[in-house]
Amino acid sequence: DGGDARRRDFLQAVVVVNDDLVRIANRYADLAERMAAATPDATRRAELERIAATCRRVPARPARDFREALQAFWFAWLMIASGPASGGRFDQLMYPYYRREHDAGRLTDAEAVELLAALRIKVMQVNFLSGGAVQREKWAGFARWNNWVIGGVDRHGRDATNALSYLLLDAARICPTPHYTLTLRVHEGTPDALMVKALEVVRLGLGMPAFVGDRSYLDYLNSEGAALAHARDYAPGRCL
Repeated sequence: DGGDARRRDFLQAVVVVNDDLVRIANRYADLAERMAAATPDATRRAELERIAATCRRVPARPARDFREALQAFWFAWLMIASGPASGGRFDQLMYPYYRREHDAGRLTDAEAVELLAALRIKVMQVNFLSGGAVQREKWAGFARWNNWVIGGVDRHGRDATNALSYLLLDAARICPTPHYTLTLRVHEGTPDALMVKALEVVRLGLGMPAFVGDRSYLDYLNSEGAALAHARDYAPGRCL
């Protein structure tokens, strides 16, 4: 029936988009390999070779570590970042990859912060494509309200703060670009240490993080029919 046809078209579109995303990743891998072959500096060559290997891996296959997870996210982000968008609950999304490597001694906090800061620079480079040259020039250098959310609670109502909640604030402190914007979900159990670190970043004059109160958001989402477990997983997007 008509519904089946629409579902078929949607699924075929998903296949096309995912195939193209893998093709894009392989083009990056090809470039990194060419750059590595032409680079005399051994340290930089090893870096480029690692980039190439990462781009061959993701997003065609699941990420195995923190770097691959960030790279997979970045390729997906490029597909949706034509305007303001949400990076979701970024500390929750990336924490399993961080913790696995950190606990195994393969990733230091300093290395994680450097990667998160590099992601800030990459997000900063993406400009609006719509509206022609005048619009692009108008908005160059301004925040596009790409919102990375930290803190809050899990689906059981327990505090969801983790090590990446703090490291994302550290990345904003050492790389004070206008975005990605950070938004801290605050609730009764938010650790004092996280609030203090967030306020230290605010004091720098970056205009971030924003603070949103979980109670009011959850009450609203619940009143609109959202199941509480789902509502607790909310992530604001755009500007505040």
